[in-house]
Amino acid sequence: MNLKEIRTAMFAQADWAPTQSPEAITRVNGFINRAYNQLALEAPFLFFESKVHLATEKDVKSLGGIPASSVYDRIELAGTNTLPLSPTGRDPWTWKVTFTHSQATSAPTKFNVWKYDRSWDGRMIEITTHDGTLIRNQIRSVWNKAGTYHFTLVRPWDTDTFGDGTANDDDGIPGFKYRVFTEAYNLPDDLIELKSARLRDETNNYPLDVFGQQEAEEHQLDGPDSQVAAGIPRVIFRRGHQRLQGPSVPPVAKADINADGEVQTVWRGPEPPGSFQYKVTYTWGKRDVEFQLPGMGHWEGFAQPLNILNTTTFPSNPVSSTVTGGDSSSRNRVRTPRFESPASPESEVADTTEFMAAIKLSLPNITYALGYLTQVVFGGSTYTRQSLNQSGMYIRIYRKRIRTDLRDYGALLQQSTGLGTSQLDSADDYYLLAEFRADKDNGGVFYDNGEFLPDYNRRLRDINGYQTMAFYPKPDKRYLTEIRGVIRPKELVDDSDAPEVHAEAINVLLERAMVYLYENMGNPAMSQLSNQKYQEALLTLSKRYGDLRPPATPVLRRMTRASSSYRSTNSYRKWYTTSS
Repeated sequence: MNLKEIRTAMFAQADWAPTQSPEAITRVNGFINRAYNQLALEAPFLFFESKVHLATEKDVKSLGGIPASSVYDRIELAGTNTLPLSPTGRDPWTWKVTFTHSQATSAPTKFNVWKYDRSWDGRMIEITTHDGTLIRNQIRSVWNKAGTYHFTLVRPWDTDTFGDGTANDDDGIPGFKYRVFTEAYNLPDDLIELKSARLRDETNNYPLDVFGQQEAEEHQLDGPDSQVAAGIPRVIFRRGHQRLQGPSVPPVAKADINADGEVQTVWRGPEPPGSFQYKVTYTWGKRDVEFQLPGMGHWEGFAQPLNILNTTTFPSNPVSSTVTGGDSSSRNRVRTPRFESPASPESEVADTTEFMAAIKLSLPNITYALGYLTQVVFGGSTYTRQSLNQSGMYIRIYRKRIRTDLRDYGALLQQSTGLGTSQLDSADDYYLLAEFRADKDNGGVFYDNGEFLPDYNRRLRDINGYQTMAFYPKPDKRYLTEIRGVIRPKELVDDSDAPEVHAEAINVLLERAMVYLYENMGNPAMSQLSNQKYQEALLTLSKRYGDLRPPATPVLRRMTRASSSYRSTNSYRKWYTTSS
């Protein structure tokens, strides 16, 4: 049964027929989804288990460099801002390495090759001061500027206490030693129950022990780098919860026409024109390059990873194939973010059919909000920062198609053969469209002109944060980890959406939703009766799906200590027939 059929069954059971009432349909859909989520908490065994994967990240420590050439693998503050009222010292948020990208790639055993494809954004960094103090911070963004790795930190550096790295260390070498590491790994945002975890690659295939947070601390599995072993992980243990704050305002969407009704940016296709709504999220960092979304972001493809250079811009208007590398907003969305925030409120409905104009989206400027401003005009002069645009935050754009108009599809500049005579399969929900960065070149404006193909494999999800875990020993290289668990059910939005549960569980879901419906109708007696039916049906299904063995098969729960009967001195052992 899909959402519409469950809703119809609820109306029939309640002897209520408001089939044409949008308010009633919306309210009952809400009851169904509440029951759906409650069922996932109370009876996860009714849901289909899924397997998800993550890859470990090894620590990256300062190497020796080339002493004969006086070039070392160290870091230092990048430089001074050009702002007129800025302090004379170096920018305490912005750093650089003391070697070049070409030196690192030519001598990878002497210099670390930093990744600037956003995979290091969000990782931790440990900086060793000249007196041996270890200072922990978090990397916002890494980029390549004029052949030298630069990066920004979440918290400013205390230059008064520890200096800026330009002075010589105790060993006579300028700069600071560093260690880039991953303190905790985010489990998938929609994982609600972890069943098991195992290493699975070409050389390892064995389960990982799962420890609780308290147990891990008692065994001192987490601690300083010098006290925690590195090697092949054997244990995973729980760490804290992390959450990225989401946008509080919706994107502003409207057809790109001027006050005189003239089209400024045309709808090009091959996506059909129509009416749309938009939501956006904030993202930070990227996960392993292997885990990419299957959808083709642009009609020409562009699935290759995007390296962020100091010259990388995200043009406001979609670019043609004549631009080397294709459109960055399309390529940037392919990899899964390290962090993603909850979604913004939805935009107003924007229509393209009247003028065949592109949709102009004005996005929340998170770059400005975090202080990584665009260039500042002051006193008639333009000033900038060392960390210009490098907040590490990007904006994911999700689009919902309200209406499709294929009447004039043949007049588009770019068409998909056969689409004009068929129909578009699209559910009533938001799908991933692009991933964008608000910077000085685009002004936080994105244009949807039909060249971007939504990824129908990636719907917008409710993201309330991430449960994290850590490995022991610390991974000494990349290991692929397979996690088996129960995924939080996706919200039933479209009438064709079907719950991801066993078919026999539909009646349980129905009765749980009826509890909420009767409560809303002010009928406590029927609400109590539905709850009783729900509990009885849940008990029956727990006997069926609580264990995959047939119910008639005895299961040895555990053997008790031998004891004496009051009738005899003979010892006996107890066997239990159980469903779990």
